[in-house]
Amino acid sequence: MKIFLRILTIIIILSFVSVFGQEPGITWSKFYRPNSTLGIQTMAVAYDGHQLPNGDLISVGMSVNPFIMAYIVKTNSDGDTLWTKEYFTDVFNYGSFTGTDIERANDGGFFIAGYGTRQATTGIWILRVDANGDSLWSTYYTGGNVDTAYITRDIENNSRQRNHYTWFSCWWNNLR
Repeated sequence: MKIFLRILTIIIILSFVSVFGQEPGITWSKFYRPNSTLGIQTMAVAYDGHQLPNGDLISVGMSVNPFIMAYIVKTNSDGDTLWTKEYFTDVFNYGSFTGTDIERANDGGFFIAGYGTRQATTGIWILRVDANGDSLWSTYYTGGNVDTAYITRDIENNSRQRNHYTWFSCWWNNLR
């Protein structure tokens, strides 16, 4: 009888493992292609993304067109493209930029962080865009070595002054 109960217990446990151990199904999968002005080796890679309160999604990555530039795509919850934007398309004035992170700002816009070059010097780019993806400002920091910005946050403090704290590799910078 003990052997029967042990075998029955093992069967019950294994049945739960097979039910709960399954991978979740893919809801949808789509390929997004940046707008190409030159049409040469255009590709996009999403590095980070967020679901917005209304169910829309926004992702950041890079586009090769033929130079590396930041690329973001906003989609609805079904993955249909609402809009796409490419930034730093003038490689001679801006250099290259690979977007590695995107964070939603308190006003509905976004901070885009990443790495790239400016006049052959490597560094970190921070780009601020509004809710429609239109560029508001950008800034470039360099420490002389290859840097990468991973995460940006928009934080309001108690004094009603808005401070933007950005984490770059191993140091903090306060942007106002």
